[in-house]
Amino acid sequence: MTCFDELPIEMKEPVILDSQMLFDAIRTRRSIRQFTKQPVSLELIAQIIEAEHLTPTGGNAQDVC
Repeated sequence: MTCFDELPIEMKEPVILDSQMLFDAIRTRRSIRQFTKQPVSLELIAQIIEAEHLTPTGGNAQDVC
């Protein structure tokens, strides 16, 4: 059993990203340094952790499952 037991999600439409959109996304990216006291649901935390498991690692050297 692996952490990739689910079937892949099929994309309905291809995402078209031109160079200007990519540049704007990189240029306007910001780190969050202030936080609110608003609670985060366990469901949202689980979704974030699941997304982390699907991201690449440097040289695929880390076991993320």
